[in-house]
Amino acid sequence: MTGYSHKKEGYHKLATLMKRDHGIANFRRFDCINMLSLLSLQAEIQELQEDFWDQCRRDRDTGLPEKKTYPFWFQDLRRAEEGFSAQRQKLDVLREKVKEYNELLLQTSRLNSLNAPEASQLEALREWLGDPRGGANFLKQSESRIWEDEDGFSFVNVGKIKGERDMFTKFTSWFVISVLHRYSCLPRIVGRVVDAETGMVSYDESKLFHAGTITATVLSSTFPVFSIFILFIVKNTYCRIGVAAGFTAIFAIFLACFSSAKRVEIFAATATFAAVEVVFIGSALNPGS
Repeated sequence: MTGYSHKKEGYHKLATLMKRDHGIANFRRFDCINMLSLLSLQAEIQELQEDFWDQCRRDRDTGLPEKKTYPFWFQDLRRAEEGFSAQRQKLDVLREKVKEYNELLLQTSRLNSLNAPEASQLEALREWLGDPRGGANFLKQSESRIWEDEDGFSFVNVGKIKGERDMFTKFTSWFVISVLHRYSCLPRIVGRVVDAETGMVSYDESKLFHAGTITATVLSSTFPVFSIFILFIVKNTYCRIGVAAGFTAIFAIFLACFSSAKRVEIFAATATFAAVEVVFIGSALNPGS
């Protein structure tokens, strides 16, 4: 037989859970250590660089013809003194350090581009680790502090994001997971059990984002109609203008706060919405036209 046939425990069980639900596959960034490593390498390279240039000046000042050609022909540097040259040795050491530094710099940059987990994802992982039927607090000593309560930006989530992550979508996801999950039969309908022992349920992010998109579409299509209805009730022209300005401001604020739209897109959508209100007010002032 191949693979594990026995009951998984500890890290083996956690790895299986993360494989089933990437939403809780959260890992520490170790930002401080990464930055400290970069700073250390940077300082070391700076020192090696100055040492290398000092060696170049010493070779130039020796007056030996073969060493004066080093800055102009690398082949001479490689063949110098039957394979031995202080300048070449220092350059080789410097090259390896720069390579190590650049690799870590690029890795850190890519790491910073990864998304931080949602608060609900971290909370679900912590609850599972403390659940007697789940992780049962298997983490010991310093490892028990890996997923301590800290800012979510201290961690990265390796799951692939499906759809936009604007505030409205995040609110919809929170509502579905935190409210409907506990007080309705939603888990049995659209949820997927990823741990039978604890009953942990995972929701497909694409479905959550789709629900947010539908909700936003319905609200955005009914909001102009609702504003026209209010303007129809208000008979005073000055009050209508004030109400129209208020609705336009609310519309723009919602777009700016709860969507990922760019400024020019917000401006265009708000101008279009305001134009609809202006047309209605104009038609109300000239009912016979």
